[in-house]
Amino acid sequence: DARLEIPVDPDVVEKVVGLILDNDSARFALFNTIQSRLSSRTAL
Repeated sequence: DARLEIPVDPDVVEKVVGLILDNDSARFALFNTIQSRLSSRTAL
């Protein structure tokens, strides 16, 4: 899982999430990314 390779700073996460929630296109892109990851994970 790529997420495990990235050290996560809660403050950074809050900022990124805040920016995404303020941007409809970014939120849509994030949703598509998560959905594709989940579908590809279940397909394996």
